[in-house]
Amino acid sequence: MIHHPNQHQYHRASARKHSAGERHAMKPGTRLITLGTSAGPPPRAHRAQSSNLLIVNGAPYVIDAGDGVARRLAKAGINVREIGTVFITHHHDDHTAGLGTLLSVAWDQNRTKPIHIYGPPRTGELVTAADEPAPIPALPPLALGHAASD
Repeated sequence: MIHHPNQHQYHRASARKHSAGERHAMKPGTRLITLGTSAGPPPRAHRAQSSNLLIVNGAPYVIDAGDGVARRLAKAGINVREIGTVFITHHHDDHTAGLGTLLSVAWDQNRTKPIHIYGPPRTGELVTAADEPAPIPALPPLALGHAASD
């Protein structure tokens, strides 16, 4: 079953008893929720970059972590703390730009178990970089100025 977060039109009665994340976890079987379908690096007002949530017998797996993945998981009713596995298909920015935020939010929400991240060669370097501040040489050229004083 493919599900998009904007299509929360099911089980209105049970929605009052359980959070959306609990409903997803309680359903047996396999579900694919598209979180972000925007390709390429330019941000779009109403779309997030590439990311999907695969739920297999209640276990959530994130496939790609483009910009906006943490926000879209929240919109789908999924607690980021429950994400234990992330698969990165390739290292383009539109598939990885939200990884640092995803890891940070999981930490902020007191996740205590490790998050397993799988991907092509050099994924470990990507994860290390996502967990550290960007080095100064990685920034584009900037023109820094000072405000004029009155």
